[in-house]
Amino acid sequence: MTALLLALALAAPPQAADTQLADGIRLVEEGDLTAALVTLSEAAARLDAAEAPERERALAHLYLGMTQLGLARPDAARDSLGKAWQLNRGAPLDRHRFPPRVVRLYEEAGEALAPAGKPEPKSRKRTLVAASAAAGVAVGAGLASAAGGGGPTARPGPTGPPVAEPPATVTVRAYNCDDVGRVFLGGALVGEVRIGEDSGLLDVTSRLRPGPNEIVFELFNDHAHITYGFEVRLGDAIVFQQTCGVVYRIGCENDSKFPPGVIRRFSHVVHR
Repeated sequence: MTALLLALALAAPPQAADTQLADGIRLVEEGDLTAALVTLSEAAARLDAAEAPERERALAHLYLGMTQLGLARPDAARDSLGKAWQLNRGAPLDRHRFPPRVVRLYEEAGEALAPAGKPEPKSRKRTLVAASAAAGVAVGAGLASAAGGGGPTARPGPTGPPVAEPPATVTVRAYNCDDVGRVFLGGALVGEVRIGEDSGLLDVTSRLRPGPNEIVFELFNDHAHITYGFEVRLGDAIVFQQTCGVVYRIGCENDSKFPPGVIRRFSHVVHR
């Protein structure tokens, strides 16, 4: 899906109030969208029926919409993201935490739901954050003020001139690949994983050059089915993500078979 798109480190991951919702978010982060769809659908329906706090309901529908979009169900994704927009009262998604296509569909759904002639809020400090204790990783839902942003900024020190913040760390990841996933930066191979392997977060910050840097992901197929998962992060935020199928369980396009060779190729540009 989605996912680049960012330094928002959380010292200690907060806990989602709802366990099933936290499990669903963890499954999305791990790339198991098929399982995430079931978990988040149940969580969203249950939280709505119980009239749970709007923050949790918005978070459930947001991640459900992300999952549906990743599984090529755009109509369902639009409905879910529209519900998230309503529950969050039109507050924008943090563009530094979510993939562009998720942000775009969220905004399109909101525009269709917004009353004619009624301006959307310019700023709203509603931030939804959830995490999975099992994964041990903070997941920022980022339904936050439009003022939030990434990249180098300057903040006044207590007694001296403004101090520039260091640039965010850029990492790449290849996982959930059947048969071979490769990552390239500027044409040079950064990492390679084979079926079922996970590269983890590979730090490429020091390899970036001034200006645009193209990161390329390739999926090579030996035979039969394919699955893949690729992402780019800026700090803790996923700014680019593409995923399909679940390795060892179900391949892309309803478990279709594909010929040998490079079957998928994605690229993302990071500016330094």
